[in-house]
Amino acid sequence: MLQATYKDDDTYVFYISTEDRRYNTSTDITATYQIQYLFKFTNNMDGSVVYAYAQDIQWLDRYTRCSFYHDTAEDVYTGKVNFVPNGYYNYKVYELTSATVQALSCSTAPATPNGDTPSGVDTGNIGQYTITDGDGVVTSTVKLTGQNDVYDLPLTNADAGASNWNIKVYNDCSDTVPIITSGFYFPTITAQADDTRWVEITNIEQTATGISGRIISNMPIGYSWEFTNSVTGAVISFFDITAKPETKAFTLPQIDPPSSVPINLLGYDATGGSAGGGGFAWSNVPLQLVPVKKPSTYYGIGEALAVNPVSVNGAGTILSKGNAWLTIIAGSTAESTTQGFYTLQGVVEQGKLYVSEPIKGEQVTYIENPTPPGTNYVWYGQ
Repeated sequence: MLQATYKDDDTYVFYISTEDRRYNTSTDITATYQIQYLFKFTNNMDGSVVYAYAQDIQWLDRYTRCSFYHDTAEDVYTGKVNFVPNGYYNYKVYELTSATVQALSCSTAPATPNGDTPSGVDTGNIGQYTITDGDGVVTSTVKLTGQNDVYDLPLTNADAGASNWNIKVYNDCSDTVPIITSGFYFPTITAQADDTRWVEITNIEQTATGISGRIISNMPIGYSWEFTNSVTGAVISFFDITAKPETKAFTLPQIDPPSSVPINLLGYDATGGSAGGGGFAWSNVPLQLVPVKKPSTYYGIGEALAVNPVSVNGAGTILSKGNAWLTIIAGSTAESTTQGFYTLQGVVEQGKLYVSEPIKGEQVTYIENPTPPGTNYVWYGQ
């Protein structure tokens, strides 16, 4: 059992076992301080809970040494705690890791270990995302933990709306000021005379290099469609239509950064794409795609990977609504190649803490592997 003495301007020094249960087993993670410990202290008397990150972490041969600071103005990120009322506490220690060293703050680490996420308890929120439709209505809000990033998220039954749809990604410092806002829209395109779409993206899958998917064409034989770079206009690939309907598989690599150069999909009333001399098949409104690979090498992303438009007949009656596939990646800053945050891995230690009235000193406990069998070794205090 850990023991601390309640006293103004005191430093609580604890020795705990973390290495035996470490989740991230990279050999150099402790040497480069890419690991942090979030403590949850629960008072046995009134059930009050205090969260605080361990400070001054040192990894010793048989212990991990860490400190907390007495302060009536508690702060989770600087390890300031106020153990009132004194007495017995239960404690849990959560391991958090990052690909890079980060200062602890609301933009880099969760304030609590209990995240409202699909994965359940013992996760840590580092932010959230919202999706807003073309009329400005928030259609969904989901917490992000760094372990529940969204890939290939389908969005269906979408109206064209009055303006862009938006994906907003927030870190945990604010749920009103996003770190990134990504806009996409569902254009309205008039279908063919037989009320079929000209082309339709039927699925999207993210790969290690970008995205792959399929396109079904109902365009007349002798037409074509092509992918072009939306910035330079350069043709990436084209496909001539030889049957109706006709399905074509495609792959598109990620362009860095992903949002910088969307890919346009346009149709033409001649073979050879734009070089074939024909005009636009439906209009000069492109279907847009944004390739993002999985797993992502960028953080702080909210993108529509691909969008199908709203389809209407010649009278303007809606035949089918739009749909899209989204990808949303947690981040402390927008579209960065640095992870920038700590991800909660799980509980590495738990036990009892006794906070006594002021008497200067530290208490340390551990149980060593029995040698000989049945013999426990316990060390006390300094």
